[in-house]
Amino acid sequence: MKQPLKLPLLLIQIVMLTTDTVRFTGQITFHSSQTFTISATAGQGLFEAAPGTATLNKVSTIDIRTVSGAVDALKVIDRALDRVHMERAKFGAIMSRMNVVIDNLTNVSTNQKTSRSRIVDANFAAESARLAKSQILQQSGMNMISQASRTMQNVLILFQ
Repeated sequence: MKQPLKLPLLLIQIVMLTTDTVRFTGQITFHSSQTFTISATAGQGLFEAAPGTATLNKVSTIDIRTVSGAVDALKVIDRALDRVHMERAKFGAIMSRMNVVIDNLTNVSTNQKTSRSRIVDANFAAESARLAKSQILQQSGMNMISQASRTMQNVLILFQ
């Protein structure tokens, strides 16, 4: 069994059952230089194209000097434009998903920077408080030593 053929323009599921048989659901348009048959069951042909009636049209091979040629050219151009629009839609969807990812990562980065800033600020505040405490203790210790030294000098003065 062959792999399903995926045609992005059509909502179809095609499963290759044998070399000559295709099962599909949806709407499909055939353009081929080969003769083809569509049948519901073996031997029950729903549609048969006579040899030579199915053609592959290109803009370069169409004669636009006739009405049918101009119509064929417009059909080919319309199909090409449909394909371009479809591809642009795919790229637009991909770009949209990428923008969502970029926005999400930007938010994660911003939140991380904010959290880091809060941690650093909190540590800075705690360290500043510890420094102030140690400076106060140091100054009070120096004042006590200074007073004790003066007291000793006063006692020595009394003994003289």
